[in-house]
Amino acid sequence: MHAYITSTGTHGRSSIHRVVDIDPTGVTGLWPHDAVNALVPPTDPPIDIGLRPGDARCTTVFFPPGSGVPVGSPRQPSMHWTKTIDFVVVLAGQIRLIVDTGDATMDVGDIAIVASVTHDWRAGSQGCLLFVLGIGSA
Repeated sequence: MHAYITSTGTHGRSSIHRVVDIDPTGVTGLWPHDAVNALVPPTDPPIDIGLRPGDARCTTVFFPPGSGVPVGSPRQPSMHWTKTIDFVVVLAGQIRLIVDTGDATMDVGDIAIVASVTHDWRAGSQGCLLFVLGIGSA
């Protein structure tokens, strides 16, 4: 299992900043809370999902096979960002996390920390079910 930690550098492009191998028999540090203070938001406007700084929302989201749009979403697949820090766990299937500088294929048990960066998703051939804890950021 892996954790994919995103960031936006001073160049303004989103990237997978760090990949952490998860130790299934111990404790694995993934992302320090104080990293919130280092966020560099993209210059384009965010999508407003209704979370104010400090608010939290816990959901599951299903992406149909090959889709970049979750079930029930009217939006087309596109690069986007929100003023949130999203802790994402793949519960079933497979999905690609896409950022400005590349992508990572995530399998069951993998984690992504998407910290207010430009990104997109693309589900695998079986679709994908995600667990998402989103926390509003400034």
